[in-house]
Amino acid sequence: MRFRNKLTGQLQEVGFDIAFDAEGIWSAARTSLLLHPYINYAQHYLDYDYKELTIPAVGGAYALPKEALHLWPRGAHLMIALPNPDGSFTCTLFLPHRGEVSFDSLQTPDKVQAFFRREFPDAVDLIEHLEEHFLHHPVGKLATVKISPWTFDDKFLLIGDAAHAIIPFYGQGLNCGFEDCSVAEPVHRITSRNWPAIFASYEQMRHLNTDAVAELSQDNFVELRANVADPVFRRKRELETLLEKRILESSLQNMQW
Repeated sequence: MRFRNKLTGQLQEVGFDIAFDAEGIWSAARTSLLLHPYINYAQHYLDYDYKELTIPAVGGAYALPKEALHLWPRGAHLMIALPNPDGSFTCTLFLPHRGEVSFDSLQTPDKVQAFFRREFPDAVDLIEHLEEHFLHHPVGKLATVKISPWTFDDKFLLIGDAAHAIIPFYGQGLNCGFEDCSVAEPVHRITSRNWPAIFASYEQMRHLNTDAVAELSQDNFVELRANVADPVFRRKRELETLLEKRILESSLQNMQW
């Protein structure tokens, strides 16, 4: 492995017996694997980017109910707000990166103000320094990454987003990384430090599940920005909740007998 000190520019080479790569979605080590044969790789960018804004606390209290996930579904775009411990909310706006209504098209304070007044009239006055923060905060990218195999030369293993990065709309990206560790640890005990067997068993156990979560995340983005505002969809959700409640009540009654 070759490391560069960002302050001095000095390079250092370090040998290893076994390595776990948890560098995240932009893993440099994973990129180096693509120079070798038999590595299958796919990176899919969403047509949407995101930008984070802030709804500050008001007098030390939350400006919106903190127990709720706040959604502004607009079909072609979406804004969400999640509470922070200090009473503020982090607002995340998801917009196409190009097009008539996109991050590329909102480049002046007047355009930003007009867009938010039109699309999010109940939130626009809550957002801190709206025009300034919108124009100066960075735009984040959204991508799904798949690679196979996750191992190389029986001594190198990708875990977490380095192996299976997903877009954030199912809320399970970080949990998938933790689950990687929880799966790998018992496999390690069972195989008694037989690293080729550990790596092979771990990847076989995890690959199918992480691919499934990636697909669910993509489907849920459409649900969040479009379907949740549809009256028919909402009635279906109400019916699902009612059925779940009835089934649970029935199960508890049977257990009591």
